[in-house]
Amino acid sequence: MAVDVPDGDCQTSGKALAEETMVEELLIGRWQHVDESGWFRVYTSEPAGEGYCWGREWDTSEDIYEKDLRPYGNGWFKWKLEKEVVKEWQMTDINGAVIPYEYKLLQLDSACMRWQETVSLKKESFSKISGL
Repeated sequence: MAVDVPDGDCQTSGKALAEETMVEELLIGRWQHVDESGWFRVYTSEPAGEGYCWGREWDTSEDIYEKDLRPYGNGWFKWKLEKEVVKEWQMTDINGAVIPYEYKLLQLDSACMRWQETVSLKKESFSKISGL
């Protein structure tokens, strides 16, 4: 599976990946949005059941910080990788409701992640700021 589709949004070495396990390992870590510097996402390898792992996201421009997130509530999500698609279930504090999302990976390496949301087709770019 190749997930390298360079278009200038991210400055990376752009090495294409061929194995899903390598892609999943690259996804683990802390990411910062390229254009919206207050938007952060963390993908962990912490099991969340049924092949999913836990992740979190927050946006400091909305005065929400990682320390503000209640465990497994708003700002948390379950994720898993299926080929080049990241499937997520966003957690909410409203009666345990979850919201499904899917993102097609367009580029992923040790420094950059680009995806396209499968419903809205909106593209987002993130830079890796640390591993876990």
